[in-house]
Amino acid sequence: MNFLQDERKPGWFRFSADLLNLSSEGQEGVAHALEHVAAMTAKDGAAHTSFTAFAGAWGYPTLFIGSKPALMPATTASEHLARYAVLKKHQIKSDRALMVLIDENEHIHSIRYDYSEPVDNEILDDAAAMMRLIPPEVMGRMSLHLTTWRCTSVKR
Repeated sequence: MNFLQDERKPGWFRFSADLLNLSSEGQEGVAHALEHVAAMTAKDGAAHTSFTAFAGAWGYPTLFIGSKPALMPATTASEHLARYAVLKKHQIKSDRALMVLIDENEHIHSIRYDYSEPVDNEILDDAAAMMRLIPPEVMGRMSLHLTTWRCTSVKR
């Protein structure tokens, strides 16, 4: 959470509360997902993402962790992460998403925060289908705590 509070990054207060609201198991899962994405990138030199959703009494926040391989410009990796996060956030009707871009050493390169309300949008629906995201009816709305994380490669 310190990375959010430093310099008052976008969404720092609300998302810090979301993370603090997780069980210790949930917080450990988030830390593991971050470590896993960095390790996968260090191993194969490709960009990877992790998606975590945790529904609760105060909304449906989602956390997206993306990696930046050493040879990929940060702007390119950030755009890949943002495209995935915006589409998945829309697809599952999350009310807010934090996107954290890290490198293979777990250093944070950028943070984006999207708190736009979920709305019907056929263009985003089509884009999510083209990206072959797992549909919500298959994925299901997970538990109140940490749901699951899934790593995917972004082709260079």
